Amino acid sequence: MKFPRVIVKTGLFLIFIMILIFSPSKSYTTPLQEDEILLRAQTFVDKAWEEYHLAALSGTLASPEIQVQIESDFRTLSDLLLELRLQKQSGKMKETEKILEDIEKIAEKIIVESRREKP
Repeated sequence: MKFPRVIVKTGLFLIFIMILIFSPSKSYTTPLQEDEILLRAQTFVDKAWEEYHLAALSGTLASPEIQVQIESDFRTLSDLLLELRLQKQSGKMKETEKILEDIEKIAEKIIVESRREKP
């Protein structure tokens, strides 16, 4: 018994679709703890940026030297965030916690420097 080509092709297509739908797939979700670390890091950076931006716009930064230092610190934060994401992807939790601590320290320094009043 021969089946028409259309029926065979349709049947194979449906089998392929069912395999895609029902086969176990690799999970692309990350553990909650890792997501929390990344969220906390981004929150620290956002708060530091808000403080700096407010001070820069209002002209209350203590000196041009402090502004240069803060901008350098933001470049460091950017590098640390990238490193944090890379470490998170590779599953190295101990390193991500250390990087988070560094981000927190630098962000806190930026906030303090941004709030410093002009002499």
